[in-house]
Amino acid sequence: MQLPRKNQALGLDAGQTSVKAIILQRTGDRTEIVSAEIFQMAKEGLLEEELYTDNGLPKWLREHKISLANLVSAVPQEICTTQITDFPASAKDDRLDQMVSYEISQLAGLSDEAFLSDYTQMPPVEGHENPTLIGICRQQIVQESEERLTACGIPPYDFAMAGVAATAAFLHCKKDAAQLSGLQILLEIGADHTTAICLSQGSILSIGSLLFGANQFTTALAQKLGLPEKDAEECKRDWQPNWEEQDCPWQKPLAILLRELDAVLSHWKETENSPLKNQPIDTLWLTGAGAYTRGLAEVLAQRLQCSVKLFGPSVMQNGKMLLSAPEYTVAYGLALQGLGFSPIPLSIAPENLRWRRKKLARFPFLVAAAILFFLSLITTMVLSDLTISRRQEKLEMELQKLERCSVLVPELEQTREKIAYQQKLLLPIVELGSRGQNFLDAIREIGNALTKDDWCIYLADEFSALQAASKNNKNDRDAQKAIPRNIFEDRTEESSAEATHFQDIATMPLLSQMIVIGFTMISRNKRFEAILDLQNKLNACGLYQNVDWHVEQDSKDPVFLDRWKAYLRQYNSAFSGRYTDFTLALPLKQKNVILPPPVVQKRKKKK
Repeated sequence: MQLPRKNQALGLDAGQTSVKAIILQRTGDRTEIVSAEIFQMAKEGLLEEELYTDNGLPKWLREHKISLANLVSAVPQEICTTQITDFPASAKDDRLDQMVSYEISQLAGLSDEAFLSDYTQMPPVEGHENPTLIGICRQQIVQESEERLTACGIPPYDFAMAGVAATAAFLHCKKDAAQLSGLQILLEIGADHTTAICLSQGSILSIGSLLFGANQFTTALAQKLGLPEKDAEECKRDWQPNWEEQDCPWQKPLAILLRELDAVLSHWKETENSPLKNQPIDTLWLTGAGAYTRGLAEVLAQRLQCSVKLFGPSVMQNGKMLLSAPEYTVAYGLALQGLGFSPIPLSIAPENLRWRRKKLARFPFLVAAAILFFLSLITTMVLSDLTISRRQEKLEMELQKLERCSVLVPELEQTREKIAYQQKLLLPIVELGSRGQNFLDAIREIGNALTKDDWCIYLADEFSALQAASKNNKNDRDAQKAIPRNIFEDRTEESSAEATHFQDIATMPLLSQMIVIGFTMISRNKRFEAILDLQNKLNACGLYQNVDWHVEQDSKDPVFLDRWKAYLRQYNSAFSGRYTDFTLALPLKQKNVILPPPVVQKRKKKK
């Protein structure tokens, strides 16, 4: 499983006799070793079981100021199980997961124990279209290691297999050599165990564990020199062995190494179906603390008939630059996995660490989501506050307007009442004063409408029109006025009676039409046609509308009309057949006075 890329990571390779630590830092797409330290337990006088006490590894890390960020610890390769399986090229994603799960169940066998597993796809190589490296390890072993580290204040970030970490360091540092088509063997020699990794074209072919360790050279040397193993370890690097002598103490360990290596290669060739199994060894790379054994590279090159080289990362230690430090290979590969740069990202971390990594990987998204949420919340609150403030200002302005209106409305009502009162006072003057003009306009328009043979004998407003009933009422009033009176008699009743004849201004009748009476000449008894022609002329003048025959209240004709008819009969009997009378009502198209609207009564306020 490929981890997310970090800025800094610590690779911690804890062995039986020493602990190697490397801090890698990422700079763009490149890695740089910040520090490389080695902790020799024998020099510190500590036993293996005392490594994780307060005076052991935690104290050493504090003294050397080694950061514990993204710590990746090694799991011994000999207690893990690995398998390279070639799946079909079409097997990807979910289908590949299912196939790998089946293979893992086969590797776990019938054991009731829980296993941790992971896999990673490798580059295609000759005879392998989709090689996949599968690794499993007992969960209890990894959990005990995690609990041991956590208890002493060194919380791990991830766990990786030591042999896979060494291979990742080799593929990262020796990219050109790793891509060669020949068979490459990486031999990681530890104190008690050795791991052999077969490589070709940057892809792992097999991983095998050898029952051999560099301590066997130390034990053989101690027996030869009669020294304790601690002292023999000190002089092992400087001792010059003669590998050709029969009594050389290192002949037996060398034979064990060659026999174990041959067994691992033979087992691989038996299971390998590609042409790669027939290829000879191109280069044997020695790494790990046992690679420093003097003369080992030369004797292996002689015995295996191949090129043997030492491999290790370039580190700065004690002020000196070591171009190749094989003891730091595993720690370097672990740090690469912690940075997310490992070419073989195979993790065997427990579920709790994987879940914690997921939470840490997703934490930036959580922070971004929280920031966006609070920014949205703050923006919404600010916008709501601005909207409410603007709404409040608008309502305050409306309230001020209403307060001003509450002061101005009563004044306007009082002014309106005064205007209405003045209009009422002017109403009689305007109404009666305009009647003369109406009379003159009527004379002008009637004169224009009548021909030279037409006669107009009467013109009046609708209130002054003489009717038979009004004439009788007038004679009665004249007779009442002729009754003699005493100057000392009580006139109260008369005053009250006269007061009843006063006209209310609001109910004063307005002039709406004029009355005209006359004669018009007819021909061939077409009386109504001549009168209709006169009506049309008066309607077209623009002052009147709907000019029509005037219907009187009394069916009797006025006295003067009878006299004119009699006159026409006496004057010339011929005229009586040629003239006919007409009585027309001329409704005004526009009244001179428009009554003011009625005063609106104030509503009573409800309690």
